[in-house]
Amino acid sequence: FFIVNRVLLDKTSFYAEQGGQIFDVGTIAKAGGASVKITNVQLYGSFVLHLGEVVEGTLSVGDSVSCSVDYVRRHPITANHTMTHVLNYALRTVLVTRPTAEGKPPAGIDVDQKGSLVDEFKSRFDFSWNGQLTPQQLADVEDLVREQISQEIPVDAFVAPLADAE
Repeated sequence: FFIVNRVLLDKTSFYAEQGGQIFDVGTIAKAGGASVKITNVQLYGSFVLHLGEVVEGTLSVGDSVSCSVDYVRRHPITANHTMTHVLNYALRTVLVTRPTAEGKPPAGIDVDQKGSLVDEFKSRFDFSWNGQLTPQQLADVEDLVREQISQEIPVDAFVAPLADAE
């Protein structure tokens, strides 16, 4: 039995669950021994709410704390997140951009991401298309993804306005 506590900070290094990507876990601690094991992070409006179990001590409004994200867990999550972008690129290239024997799809036809699930073990990418992919299209998508991986393109993270990121 444990009590779940909620911690709200003015800034955080924890990633809240959103866009199909799982939340970070880790610890929030203050000098003097107070510690909260963070087991879930959610967005509520514009606030990031850290949920977890008090391991020792207490936290109070105005306390200065340090955040320790479990980066060993986050690393495969970020890799799987990046692969959703690579897969989206490959699908768009094969299905929309690249001409086929049948020609390009009619104007306005596009691959549309409908959701995803990204955690430390897997990545699922949901998308809409106007029909079943052919075995050749699937092979072409896989080849393009493998090609992107083999190039070992560096990936950088930075904060950008949403419009620029899109």
